[in-house]
Amino acid sequence: MSLKNLLTLLYPPKCIACSKTLPHTTIYSICLACRSKLEFVNAKVHGEYDFDYTLSFFEYNEVARQIIRDMKFGKKSHKMSDFAEIVLDIARPLAGDYEHFDAIVPVPLHPNRERERGFNQSLIFARLIADTLKLPLDDSLCIRIIDNMPQSIVPPENRRDNVRGIFALTENALVTGKNFLLIDDVFTSAETLSSLARTFKESGANEVSCIAACTAHSK
Repeated sequence: MSLKNLLTLLYPPKCIACSKTLPHTTIYSICLACRSKLEFVNAKVHGEYDFDYTLSFFEYNEVARQIIRDMKFGKKSHKMSDFAEIVLDIARPLAGDYEHFDAIVPVPLHPNRERERGFNQSLIFARLIADTLKLPLDDSLCIRIIDNMPQSIVPPENRRDNVRGIFALTENALVTGKNFLLIDDVFTSAETLSSLARTFKESGANEVSCIAACTAHSK
């Protein structure tokens, strides 16, 4: 018996949403009941934002919210990888639509937040998206310079101000005339993504669009 099979017997996979033990032959780390509750929406959003558009795959419903919150606040980075694998099954056929992008860029966390959490969930997601779309990933272009309050605890009317000026391009970032695809876990108020897109466009970037795993705006 291989070491991998032995570890699987000792530590059987569990559903990333409800923690139910899964069969050893399972493909994805989610049970059929929770998988059936994930609402595929394929939502593309345009509007009064500084990005050109954003594409999200699942509704940010009870199951998706449980996965994302447990991943972020329970410091369980593997859940982002497991959830991303489910998302990527949908993203793979879209690869040809993204050939014109020069790089994939994860939304950066402030160093304080990343040290506290232990990882940047958007970077985990971005790595898998970059591999799926066959595009280079570049997490050296921008940084978060202000440790702002989480958008989830800020009143909707104050969220734009809460993310104003929180990002900056790094000293050697070359973005003029290039196209960038920003990656985040959840599309909620859109103000964070819009602020980051604005930072790129003010420095001469051409198209700046986004992919998020989930959206709270499809309904």
